[in-house]
Formats: sequence, C-alpha cells, structure tokens
Amino acid sequence: MRIGLSTALVLTWVVNAVRAGNIQLPGLTLPSSAAGNAALVKSTFLTAYNDYKTYAWGHDDLEPISKSWTNGRNGWGATIFDAMPTLYIMGFTDLFNEAVQFASNVDFSYSHTVGDHVSFFETTIRYLGSMLSAYELNGYKDAALLANAQRLGDKLMYGWVPANGPIPYGSVNFATNSADVSSGSNNIASAGSNILEFYTLSRLTGNSTYQTFAERGMSAIASNPSPPFPGLSPQQVFASGKGDGNVISWDGGNDSYYEYLIKYFKMTANANPLWGTTWATAVDSTIKQLLKRTSVATGQRTYLTSASGSSNSYSMGDLACFSGGNWIMGGKLLNNATIVNYGLNLTDSCMNTYNTPTGIGGGGFAFVTADGKGTPPGTAVQQAEFNQFGFYNTDNGWYMRPEVIESAVYAWRASGDLKYQTWAANVLQSIIKYAKAPVGYSSLNDVTRTDLSTDNLGDNVESFLYAEVFKYLYLMFDDPNHISFDTWIFNTECHPLAMGQNIPARLGAVLQSPPFPVPGNETQTTATGNGVKPTPTQVVATGTAVKDPASATARGEMVSVPGFVTGTAVEDPAATSS
Repeated sequence: MRIGLSTALVLTWVVNAVRAGNIQLPGLTLPSSAAGNAALVKSTFLTAYNDYKTYAWGHDDLEPISKSWTNGRNGWGATIFDAMPTLYIMGFTDLFNEAVQFASNVDFSYSHTVGDHVSFFETTIRYLGSMLSAYELNGYKDAALLANAQRLGDKLMYGWVPANGPIPYGSVNFATNSADVSSGSNNIASAGSNILEFYTLSRLTGNSTYQTFAERGMSAIASNPSPPFPGLSPQQVFASGKGDGNVISWDGGNDSYYEYLIKYFKMTANANPLWGTTWATAVDSTIKQLLKRTSVATGQRTYLTSASGSSNSYSMGDLACFSGGNWIMGGKLLNNATIVNYGLNLTDSCMNTYNTPTGIGGGGFAFVTADGKGTPPGTAVQQAEFNQFGFYNTDNGWYMRPEVIESAVYAWRASGDLKYQTWAANVLQSIIKYAKAPVGYSSLNDVTRTDLSTDNLGDNVESFLYAEVFKYLYLMFDDPNHISFDTWIFNTECHPLAMGQNIPARLGAVLQSPPFPVPGNETQTTATGNGVKPTPTQVVATGTAVKDPASATARGEMVSVPGFVTGTAVEDPAATSS
C-alpha cells in the first residue's frame, strides 16, 4: 500500500495535530517482568559508570580493555555529561549531583585537545543538550549549570557566519571564535540538529537569538525550492542553503534533521506549520521512493533504501532504524494510522536484524526486494541469513548504537504490545553476556561470534552508551508516566527536554550575552585563572592505565588534561550509589 498526499491533506493533518491524541497508549500497564528488568538495567548501568569513574573520571571516554581513558570529544568529560540525565532518571541522586557540579565548572572557553576544533553537531547534542536536560529534570534550580550551558551556547554561535548564509558550519575553532569555513558543505543532520537545544536555551535565558539562528538554518533546508523529491533534502547543503548533490536518505548524515522536524513541531505546539508539513511531505515521498519490501518467503520485511538520483541502494544502516520510532511518534501526532503502521513495520524489521548468534544487531544490512531488486547475498552465510530472516549483514560490528532499541521503546509506548518488552529483555541479557569488558561494557567487532574473547571487543566506549542505550532500555521497563513521551521530547542523544509551553519564564541569574557574539571579544580563561591557555594534549588524548584503582587519583596516576577540572577516583564503587 502506498499513500499519495495532496498539499491540502498534509496541511489538514498538521493543523489538526494540535488536537491530536497522545503518543503513549492510554492506560498502558507494565508486565510483571518489567520491575526486575528495570532493576537489572540500573545495576548494569551503575557498573559501567563506576568503572568509568575509576579509570577515566574527567575524561571523555573509558578504554575498557586498557583500563584507561581517551579524549575524543575535546576533553570536557563527555561521558559525565551524557550520563547526567540518565543518573537523574534512574534515581542516582548523589552521582547526579556530582555530575552537575562537574558540568557546571567545566571551562568551555577552549578545547582541551590540540587544534581547538569543535564539532558543532556533537557538542550541541551531547554537552549542551545534557546540561539543558539536567537543568529541566531537576526543577530549574541549578543556576550555575544553566549559566555554563549559555557559555557553551555562545561559543557554538560562532558556527554561523551570517554573511555566508543561514546554515551553520560543521566545525568551530574555539580558540579563534570562528567557523571552519574551509569545510565547504555541511550535511543536513549536522546543520539541522540544533533547533531543540537552541530553542530551549532561548526560552530559559530570555535571549531569542539562539532560536532565531537555529530556525533560519532549519527553514533554509526545509524550504529548498528544488529538492530531489518533495520534502526530502539532499544530504549535503552549503552555508547559503543551496543543496549539494542528490543523495537522499534517512541514514547517517540525514537522520536527525528529519527527527528534529517533527519533534520541533511537537515542542512548539505547531507554532509554525512548516516543520510538520515538511516532515509529513518527506514521509510521503519516502514511502513512494525509498520504502521497499522483501518477499513473503522472507517475512515481507519493510526497509528504507537510500537514493542517488534515480538509483536506489538496497541497504540500510542501523542509524536509519530510528525512523520506525520517529514515524510512530509523528503518525500519532498527526492522527495518521497509515504512518504509524509503517513505523511499526520498520521497527519490527530493524528488530529482526538482531537475529544473530549473539542476539545483537550489526551496523549495516542489505536485502533483495520482492520484485528481485538489490544485490544478492555474496556468501553462504549471508544467503542463509537472508533465507531465514529477510536480510543479510554487511557490517557485523555493534557500535553501541541505540536506534533499534529507541524505536522499540516508541513501539511499546504507542501499542502496548508485549513483544517489545520481551525483545528488549533479551537484548539486555545479550549485552550483559557478550559486551562485558574487563571493566565496563564495550562494542563488538563481530556480532556473529559467541566466544567470550576480548579480541572481539573494542577498546573505546562511546559516551552515548550511557546517554542512549541504557536510558532507552530503562524507559522500556520504567513506569511510562514517569518520563512520559507526551511530556518530554528527546534530543537525538536521548536527553529529554520539556515541551515549550511547559518551560517556565526565565529563572534566576544567567549570563547577559550579546545579541550575537562578536568574534575576538572573549577572554580566554583557565582553571588556574592566570589568563594563560595551557598546552593541550594530542588530538585524541589517551591515558595511562591505573595500576591500583583503590589508591589512584585524578591528580596522580590518572593523568588529567592540563587546565581540566579533576576529581578523585572511586575507591568503593558501591559507596557512590544512591
């Protein structure tokens, strides 16, 4: 079944969506198994977080095999930020307060790694998003946290060069307060995944500039006069707003732009029909041009292809699996059962890719459609996978990505079907069994290997494991009224933000930032306050393994980045829980 939408029908959906039903199924009741699974998620998360504290506190990421640390996100302590809202939601009050104190005192005036180049996208969704989320979750009372969020927001504003156009550049040099304009075009996920955070920052500080610039960028992408298909932007876009190329997809580089369209529509209660209309039009074009199904013999699975001009790529990455949950949410908001059903089908098909020997899905997969389009499996193993499950793996790595779990949570909250609870419980057990590292948890090099060997584990833990994987699993088993999908909107790093109308008027003392930062006007500061910027570490700094965690401290054996706020390593992990 394919749907064709007239402009009038799309507009009718969007206008009526203000009165739409909730995302969550009314009266949703958890099964008896949920409490035990929720407790298991919490204990697993706590083990992972305390291991981070012991071996990597103050740094970005844990190296779980080396029992050390690495700084790949500018050395500001990415894991602490990404874990912060999760700590609050799970009820670890003492650890949450410790994280808030840390985050409130991080010096964002420069990068703590060589070059000062800062990813506009990653810094917005991880650092800024987590601070705003923690501030809202904890009752709008941590003034120092909001003040530091605004300091970071002011630095990120240099990503825009108004003279060049409305689209932010992908990288900002925090030392010179300037965008890296040599990067050329930006992808739409990077350029368009900031509107939730900057709108929230404007609402909380009373400075509308953040929202204004974010909306201009989002509007420029959505208003492309000649997109490859209606509502679908090319993956790359210049600062001027002009599209670059003809690649279209819901996969990486595209994904969170579409995610933010419908979420901003919800956050602002449809204050501007552009966001909802563009999203609904994009979904319609996707159903017509990108959505493909396998044969009855292979389960009639539903997948999204990518396209370059008139050529489709019959493969899908796990990043694109967020689309199932996104369509479920958007379909519910627009009161469109067809979109909801497509979202459920996409979710089920992505969950199906976890049919591997470990019970964990790989990073990419391919398929052949019912009418024979696509590249047939190239090996006997791939052929067996396709014959049994309707897909075959093209990338066997598990990179701790949350998108399949994310969509399953939306499917559970919207439908109440217990199969999602069962599936998530099995995934949790698989992670505990196969991804357990010498300390914490890690990625898998090959999800088809069931031998418990460290050579199948990666030696770097992305901070989003704490922000997304553990939080989405917990939300699957948690009381749906605790962090309701009808009340909170999650940024693409799974940091919940309040609905616009629920954000209180500007509270307390916040920084008085100018309408737009003036390059070169800021004073560089350091933790010592001597006005001299410390010499940073290498681009991706790595640490020295801790020989004796019980006696090591962040100022001793746990080597810290110069100028960085440090703390004491955990001596008794059990004592830090609440």
